[in-house]
Amino acid sequence: MIATLLPQTGLDRASAYSLRDLAYETSLSEADLRALLDGKRIPEPDFDAEVQRRIRFLTETRLHEYETADGDRRQRLYTRGEIAAGCGITAAWLSQLLTKPKIPKLEHSKALADFFAVPVEFLTDEPPRALARVLNGTVIPRLRGLIDRPADAIRTPAAIRIAHRLGDAEMDPEAEAALLLFIDRIARAPKSS
Repeated sequence: MIATLLPQTGLDRASAYSLRDLAYETSLSEADLRALLDGKRIPEPDFDAEVQRRIRFLTETRLHEYETADGDRRQRLYTRGEIAAGCGITAAWLSQLLTKPKIPKLEHSKALADFFAVPVEFLTDEPPRALARVLNGTVIPRLRGLIDRPADAIRTPAAIRIAHRLGDAEMDPEAEAALLLFIDRIARAPKSS
């Protein structure tokens, strides 16, 4: 699905969601995402074990940003104590959620979701629904926005200068192809130091 959207937008890889981004947003493996994007079915996971895996995934992938005494910005994983305190649960209950397939109460699920800044559905969506939630809520609107405003996809200073010089001028297709070929060759050339 997403693979068919990217070529139509003319976006470079840097402005598109990668499988790694989708995995981070859904907690699904890249292999499962690839299968789902190809229209294949994946095995249904055990619900309790899947909720536990997703809670563990959040604790292993979401980072706490803080400032050092020197004023530097750093990131690290949250401690279990920070997570428990931030969710209003005991460290013992969090430990059980991470080690035994237990379903948290709705209020605890909401607290976990809020703490990690994800929707509560992150914990419970079936894999196809989790992927659809991210595609429909984030990826597709972003791609549509870039189609409506292609200049927003321009990221490098050189590309911005070229776009400003061209303005809204329509180029002859042959001239445009020649310019793109020229830019591709320059981009592939070894950088001089």
